[in-house]
Amino acid sequence: MDVWPYSTHRSKLRRRLFMQRVTQLQLGLMFVLFHFSTATGFLMGLIFPTADYQGWLVILTAFAGGLLITYISFALAKRRPSEFLVHYGKDLVGRWLHIILMIGFGFFFIHLAGLVLREITDFLIQVYLPTTPSWMVPACSLLSFQSP
Repeated sequence: MDVWPYSTHRSKLRRRLFMQRVTQLQLGLMFVLFHFSTATGFLMGLIFPTADYQGWLVILTAFAGGLLITYISFALAKRRPSEFLVHYGKDLVGRWLHIILMIGFGFFFIHLAGLVLREITDFLIQVYLPTTPSWMVPACSLLSFQSP
């Protein structure tokens, strides 16, 4: 008999938690939230100084483009709910164009993640940590995301 009576139950539960998969809906919601929160929260400061009095037009155009991207994403997810776009994209646009698009998406999301990290770093250093070196906050942020 085990010393801890729930050891087999815990190991099964732990195994089941680690083996869960991300659904299409979860992945789509993550992309939508990441896209809209980044554009709304961090890119507006770059858009407004150059837009002057046409700022409302820029926001409307970006909103329409975001809705179009979201509609296309959900329409493709409804077509094949059990598959990811990375797997069946070559059937839609061809193999080489699909590879180029996926590499572009990868660089786009890495760029946005770097932009968000830079904005958060600037905010934290200006408001909360004015005497901290500017490289320390991103280093701590990147170390905190390291997997166990």
